[in-house]
Amino acid sequence: MALWTSGIADMRVLLNDNADSKLRWRKRVFGELNGVNKRYKTLEARRITDFTTAVLPSAVFLNGSPLAAVAISSDSVNFGEFILVTAPVDGDILEATYYIQWFLDTEIAQFLNSGANWIGIGSGTSTDYQDVPVQFRTAALKYGAADAYQMLALRWTDHLSMQYRVEDAPREEDEIIINAYLKAADMFRKEALKLRNDIYEGRQGAALAPIFATIGGTIRDVPPRS
Repeated sequence: MALWTSGIADMRVLLNDNADSKLRWRKRVFGELNGVNKRYKTLEARRITDFTTAVLPSAVFLNGSPLAAVAISSDSVNFGEFILVTAPVDGDILEATYYIQWFLDTEIAQFLNSGANWIGIGSGTSTDYQDVPVQFRTAALKYGAADAYQMLALRWTDHLSMQYRVEDAPREEDEIIINAYLKAADMFRKEALKLRNDIYEGRQGAALAPIFATIGGTIRDVPPRS
């Protein structure tokens, strides 16, 4: 059986998390505009656009005009933070256009391994998901996607906890986002369960793993009636 080497790419397609899937267009960035501060941050971490090498349409925009890549002295894409060469002043408008991805390849491999282990393949190493048989791969993808959306819900909850004081109530739209992620996780988990059980139709939907061995038994010797 051929190894499932396209697993990570397949998961990115399912999650719409490819390198060009999530564009953030002319978004305001965080940081004080006072003629002194040069350090700014985009809302999203896991940004894949590096502003020190970005080409249009990706760029940092000052008052509507794109800054050249050399105007950014450094960029930490995994944290969303970048540093300008020259500090903007009060009244300036600082925006950015960039791409993000939700997950690293290592995280997607972890989701796939979770699906593989749920099906009953492997023991948790980094290459277990590659051993998933072809007929189980869609189920493993759906189970992994459920884990992914559950992580997104946790991330967004953590993101809100950094924004609000204890006495502050989160906005209704923020709760909608969290609930949408949780509903997506539940939907994918149910789809994964159905796909797996459909493969073992006739076993009352209770298949946790393939049956690879014959279960033996005993036959009682009953003497004939006289």
